[in-house]
Amino acid sequence: MRFPAPDRLNFLHVAIFAIVIFVAQELEGTDLLFAVLTACYTLLWAAAFNIAGGIRYASGAFVFFNGFLNAIIGLTFKAVLLEPGDRNLVSPNATMFCYCVGMVSILCAVFFCRGLRPERGLLTGLDSVEAFKSAAITCLVVGIAIKAVTTLGGSSNGIITVLSQINKFPEMSIMLGTIYAIRHSNGRHSMNWIVVVGLAMDLIWGLVFFSKEGMLLGFAAWFIAAALEGYNFRGLQIAVLAGGFAFFAYYLAPYSQYVRGFRVTGFAANEAVALRYLGDLNETRRLYEATLTNFDLSDEPHLFDQREGFMDRLIVIPADDNLITYTNKGNVFGLAPTYAAYANYVPHFIWRNKPVFNTGNVYAHELGELSEEDESTGIAFSATADAYHQAKWLGLLLLMPLDLFLYFIVTDTVIGSAKWAPWVMIPILNLSEIGPEGGLDGPIYAAWYGIFAMVFIVWTIKRGAPFVLRVLRRPAIATLVGMPSSGIHTGPVSTTGPKEVIP
Repeated sequence: MRFPAPDRLNFLHVAIFAIVIFVAQELEGTDLLFAVLTACYTLLWAAAFNIAGGIRYASGAFVFFNGFLNAIIGLTFKAVLLEPGDRNLVSPNATMFCYCVGMVSILCAVFFCRGLRPERGLLTGLDSVEAFKSAAITCLVVGIAIKAVTTLGGSSNGIITVLSQINKFPEMSIMLGTIYAIRHSNGRHSMNWIVVVGLAMDLIWGLVFFSKEGMLLGFAAWFIAAALEGYNFRGLQIAVLAGGFAFFAYYLAPYSQYVRGFRVTGFAANEAVALRYLGDLNETRRLYEATLTNFDLSDEPHLFDQREGFMDRLIVIPADDNLITYTNKGNVFGLAPTYAAYANYVPHFIWRNKPVFNTGNVYAHELGELSEEDESTGIAFSATADAYHQAKWLGLLLLMPLDLFLYFIVTDTVIGSAKWAPWVMIPILNLSEIGPEGGLDGPIYAAWYGIFAMVFIVWTIKRGAPFVLRVLRRPAIATLVGMPSSGIHTGPVSTTGPKEVIP
């Protein structure tokens, strides 16, 4: 079974889907205006995705994850549960209207970006199957080295902090290793030892540091690379994936939620805590459920009539609805979050006292959802809700499209499309989080530091691969620099390109 990476959505099929959800919502007693706005939002989302050029571009990936995880998947699941779509939201019509206006702004941003971006990105790709193997090994070695340095070096060191922020090497090794495995085997396999080691490393770090994202990140990287490569997933693989995700949702997500309260500094100390609670996952799940009994569902933003486990963590619309309702009561925040986000483009050694703004934390304090002493955690909001809270309609119609256009044009110009080079797979992976719940500062941050990280990764691969392979005494492609890109596509690739074997 293939999970094709869509370059465009069939608009007729999307329209039929929107009509089906509209009818289901009406039969379930949803307010007519809310159902109409939901259908409009779905159609605008599909149009913006097609204009962006599909999920192979960072702009298209942003559109996909923003719309799908903000509202579409949640409202669809709510229709399946036979619950009215607007029930449990405080200001459902106002929220969906903001979502529609926000999607119009996103559509405008991708429209202008598509007209100005080059056909191919500035970062060229790799030209042979063996080049992908060399690059994957290099990323794995560098990723392990950075993990070791950041684990032992502490979080207070500025260089250590920078290294930890740009360390996407493990995920890049998984993606490049997956492409190599598929092409080298003519589509028969999607894994090799490089992929397995990368997956194990991400999973262990996620378990030890109680991060749901960390546990899933490596598997998401493998799936994205395989889907972009047109890999034909076998029935057993799909069954294992489904079973693994069910295990994650039932055991590991509650484990992460409960145990993160015991997080301490250092790998070894966290490892002891992790082993204790992983040793009896049934008991850990029971302890987590016991904590939920202390909180009434009606006391927190929610979409469904009862707790729906991981689905509650996947959607953003309840938090956005809460923030939009608060804004409509006259609580407009102002542009300080956006100012701080752009100010952080200036390096710390140049501007030591530059403003630091934790948007999710500040907004959560405004809404009364965090204790006064909590200055580190926060609540995730979409770019739409963030823009509206900063400047209401001016934020949605001017601030939001300008900020997103900057991110789209920079990323699409520098990195380009997965059709021509593999590097865009990392932004696609990151956008599964930034797209729906990164606010406005997420894309602003990624337009600078995200691009810097990708340029650093590509430079390391193209300059460092021959050296790394010499050290490991493995055959390698030594002429990675300056090779033309063959792009990512389905099917076998010729291996007769120029190469130099390193003894």
